[in-house]
Amino acid sequence: MTFIIPQENRSLIARWDGSFEIAGKVDIPFNSKNVVTENGLIVAICLGKKPKNFRLKILDPNGKQLVRSTEHKFTCIAAKGNVVYLPY
Repeated sequence: MTFIIPQENRSLIARWDGSFEIAGKVDIPFNSKNVVTENGLIVAICLGKKPKNFRLKILDPNGKQLVRSTEHKFTCIAAKGNVVYLPY
């Protein structure tokens, strides 16, 4: 199981497979909302001080950014399996 541990500047990617492991750092701020899909993709809504600063980021399981978008103002996120729900 992969999950994100929020930190003030760069959050941590953590894994649990019977033992705890810090797998790396990722550029997701502390106040973000994020999910990890079943296939390991990390999807995060990075919240800014104003709605125009909201960013959607999609990262691979190692934290490498694949997609960054400021087109939408998502405020919540959920996932089930490999499906990510972003209502707005």
